[in-house]
Amino acid sequence: MEGSIRLEKKTSNYLDVMCLFGVLVSLGITTFVFMNAPLSAEVAYHGGSIPAVLLLLLSALGILLFWISERLLGTHPTRGQARALVFISGPVTILVCISFQAFLAVIVLDESGYFR
Repeated sequence: MEGSIRLEKKTSNYLDVMCLFGVLVSLGITTFVFMNAPLSAEVAYHGGSIPAVLLLLLSALGILLFWISERLLGTHPTRGQARALVFISGPVTILVCISFQAFLAVIVLDESGYFR
């Protein structure tokens, strides 16, 4: 029982560090984009446009929601297989959110003329 609680704490700390890293990288990418693109930048899609601010905040919001959901689920004891799944799915989810953020940053910078 005590070993399980120690592993739960280790898993929780691991996810905290990973999510903090993801949020910092996401905010760094957002800062770079807003330093090099106008605040009024918009990305066109099928018949309209979306403000770049909303696009770039989606990734940070995704990481924060993942962090909150894992913290809520972390209050319940888990078995070894579920804990192992968290060690795999946590970094993968955060890396997907960061790559999504980088992809959107390239789109916003291209639309604002940074690469020309």
